[in-house]
Amino acid sequence: MLNYIENQCNHYYQQIVIMEAGERCEFCGDAGTIFSPLAAHHSIFKSQQPAYSIRYDWKLGICLCQHHHAYAHDNAIEFMIELKKRISPEKFLYIQKIKNTPWVKSCSDLREWRAKLKKKYQELIDTAYMNLEVDLPVNHRWKQL
Repeated sequence: MLNYIENQCNHYYQQIVIMEAGERCEFCGDAGTIFSPLAAHHSIFKSQQPAYSIRYDWKLGICLCQHHHAYAHDNAIEFMIELKKRISPEKFLYIQKIKNTPWVKSCSDLREWRAKLKKKYQELIDTAYMNLEVDLPVNHRWKQL
């Protein structure tokens, strides 16, 4: 059951981070392609802070192209120095603040984050849906998990 919930959370997290970044790499501005899709990078590595409240906080996510995602993992310190120049000061300060906060991993926390992620994802989808210039069929549904 936990793997199923974690998979849902991962899906929502990925989509939210990418949509919030305007579907562009926050490092170089490139759009992903079918052969090189964008990735939602955890600015605080999951191995460093396994708490769900950190892992699924989309405000900590960075949308990256495949090239810069690999760079972020291979050169973490250099990446954070460069990232500071490329994202808003508010977002960078938020990342630094959360990075130094102790958290506890719990099952109820995971379920809470699934609900938060699903709500935020639906808000973004609804906004995108309202901004479409074409009429979609009445029975059209966005992918639901």
